[in-house]
Amino acid sequence: MLPTNKVYDSFTRSSCYPSRCSCEPFSESFILQPLSVLTSLPALFLGLYILLKMQNTLSKFFGYSVIVLAFGSIIIHGSYLRIGEFFDFLGLLLLMIWFLSYALFARNKHKFIKLFLGLHLVASLLLYFFIQYKYHFIGLVLTFTFVAFFKNKHLLILQNSLKTFFLSLLLFATGFIFFILDLNHYICDWPPFIQGHVLWHMLSFVAKLLLFKIISTHLEHKEFIKG
Repeated sequence: MLPTNKVYDSFTRSSCYPSRCSCEPFSESFILQPLSVLTSLPALFLGLYILLKMQNTLSKFFGYSVIVLAFGSIIIHGSYLRIGEFFDFLGLLLLMIWFLSYALFARNKHKFIKLFLGLHLVASLLLYFFIQYKYHFIGLVLTFTFVAFFKNKHLLILQNSLKTFFLSLLLFATGFIFFILDLNHYICDWPPFIQGHVLWHMLSFVAKLLLFKIISTHLEHKEFIKG
């Protein structure tokens, strides 16, 4: 059911609106999907904490990526505007780009920054002009990231952290299953507080926390502190 609130109707809507969005019913308030917005806030606070508190440059880029993703999620679920869709998927891509950059240049800050910012620009342009292919971009970057990681098994971020790392991947994967089921409206009859997209937000947040644990342990080590 479409919201009777017409405050956003003069703006460009996201590509899923009105019938192919997540299952949480639209509210009549200024915030269209309050639960999805609420479950996006913890990630925003986590990103701000990392950006402001961590000393290592690579950590700060991770925090920035989490903030972009959370900001996009809040905007898209609050209004279903195209700008929210842009930042939501840009944030997902930036998290993957962060790990790709780390896999290739973990100990070279300048090359890490150049690659991250360069791919940031490319991802932004691709989403701006070809947002209809957003899932293709996600799949492409994810593939490159996995290949880079598992071809560099010596990476410090994996040493003594394999269980935590794979647990975070499992949580992401489980959350993504709920995301897909929700996106295709297979589980829309579930109670609002356990809608598939809400579960995706919650599981992916825990996964980000686990990844932050690894990052804060290793990148904030004295060997990286000047990075």
